Amino acid sequence: MTNEKITRSYKDSLFRMVFREKKELLDLYNAINGTDYNDPDALIVTTIENVIYMGLKNDVSFLIEDVMNLYEQQSSWNPNMPLRGLFYFSNIYQGYIAEHHLDIYSSTLLKLPTPRYIVLYNGLKTEPDRQELYLSQAFMKPDGIPCLECTAQIININFGHNKELLEKHRAEVTNVILEEYNEELHEKTLYEQGRAAGIQEGKAAGIQEGKAAGIREGKAAGIREGQAEALLRFLERRNGGPVSTELKTAILQESDPDQIAKWLDLVFDGISVQELEESIVK
Repeated sequence: MTNEKITRSYKDSLFRMVFREKKELLDLYNAINGTDYNDPDALIVTTIENVIYMGLKNDVSFLIEDVMNLYEQQSSWNPNMPLRGLFYFSNIYQGYIAEHHLDIYSSTLLKLPTPRYIVLYNGLKTEPDRQELYLSQAFMKPDGIPCLECTAQIININFGHNKELLEKHRAEVTNVILEEYNEELHEKTLYEQGRAAGIQEGKAAGIQEGKAAGIREGKAAGIREGQAEALLRFLERRNGGPVSTELKTAILQESDPDQIAKWLDLVFDGISVQELEESIVK
């Protein structure tokens, strides 16, 4: 187990990036369970890093008050989440047993943290606020009480559902995406754009005054371009690949940074890439 920050990478989900810190995880835990824990250090992160099994990657798992929590975010409906949870928990408990030097062949009963599996759903399929899926629903031959079970609690976080869970993190979502933009390259671009624009304006208004005005204009243009590129990277993650040329062109040509921010807001609220494209590309 580790208390280190979750490493950001291109393949990491937005959910992992937003809830990479203990404080944010604890806030989410309190919101889902109606608790009021206020000590982030009481939470032990157990997320399996850099381990992919059958194409599955663990999102976020953590231990608090003898409860082993596994949180996943899904943008597409998947009735097999309980099976995924079974694989995840098996791996997590193996790590727990090894870390605590527990002997599974002991003559005494081993005490294990209680598992709790939460899936935050923000796809297009219409679903209720909360529901439960069971591993036993997949068994081909129901036979009384199954010897093996895994329950996934599905929480709908689309617009109009359970709004209180992620609303406070909306600004952070935007910041996380924008932070991926290379700051050093960005500043260099702003300077060059400002210098070029300043020279042109300087012919009419004086070199120094024109250069200052050009830098301001160039900085504004650079920020807008940075937002547009960040939105495109977010859409490519959501889309699982490049977006259409028409959508990319429309976003890059948008001159209003507030409009770009609104598009990002819509995507976070659950609108699909296709729906966004239909609303932008006329």
